[in-house]
Amino acid sequence: MNVKLDTTSLHLSFRPFRDYLVTMVPIAALSTFVYGWRVLIMLGIATIVAELSDFIVAFLRKNTLDLSDISSVTLAWVFTMLMPASLSYTILIIGVCITVFLGKHAFGGFGSYPFNPAAFGFAFTAAAYPDEVFRYPAAFSNVPISWAPQVELFRSPGYVINQGGKPIASVTDLIIGEYVGPIGTTFCIVALSCLVLLIVHDAMSWHIPAAYMATFAALTFAFPRIQVDRTDSMLMELICGFVPFAAAYLVSEPSSSPKNDVAKIIYGIVLGAVSVLFTWYGAFEGGICFALLVCSPVGSYLDRKLAGTRSRKGDSTNA
Repeated sequence: MNVKLDTTSLHLSFRPFRDYLVTMVPIAALSTFVYGWRVLIMLGIATIVAELSDFIVAFLRKNTLDLSDISSVTLAWVFTMLMPASLSYTILIIGVCITVFLGKHAFGGFGSYPFNPAAFGFAFTAAAYPDEVFRYPAAFSNVPISWAPQVELFRSPGYVINQGGKPIASVTDLIIGEYVGPIGTTFCIVALSCLVLLIVHDAMSWHIPAAYMATFAALTFAFPRIQVDRTDSMLMELICGFVPFAAAYLVSEPSSSPKNDVAKIIYGIVLGAVSVLFTWYGAFEGGICFALLVCSPVGSYLDRKLAGTRSRKGDSTNA
């Protein structure tokens, strides 16, 4: 097995992943401030497991290990951001291995997987360990760094909505992140700011996240589930459904999302609608991750059908 560092690949194929990692740093810093040093330890473990997974796969396949391929680390970070700060390190390691080994490498590695590996890892971990994945420590509870910390855990506002209730937290509290939830999804203002930065920096195009969020917002506004003002109900659904974080780091994953501009918009609309259905009728929170697994073939189909329609310059690297 050879090892190489291809700087051309780093600045082209893997550039969006580099930008994702950079913009997740402030989210990681805020999460560390809210939950304690355990967040950084979780991200460190995820990074090491992702790199070891790449090394093992390259060794078994007798391929060259490209150190500029930071996609596995980025996917591992996205997966970790969807987990509670109290998650056992064992489950974290299992989830990252599922994300990288099965979600990415089982289909041929970077550029070959049919769906977002982080969404796949989340869906598997959520189905296997729902009690650990969907219960969260309170903000500023300073979660111990022990292997499986014993802290008081709570259900998220998203769970309350799914049970037909109204979250105790106000819309303002939800917007500023004053509620329990996964490590990285409660800071919606920061996530939206990162999304804008990624679009401006040309790490992704606006088509999929805009169509996805607009569709999700329109459906939840038209069919409110919460006994409050329609606008407040829509905002609660958007925030508690991981939508801002998903728009920034999940829906436009470069390898698994469509490349054609028209296909992107249609894909975003379909993804938003299916995500709402999973949010309303699914057994788990985080419906966007399950929607991504279902809708990924739609993106490939749309790309093939609309192959003659002009796409943005550079979409071979930016989704």
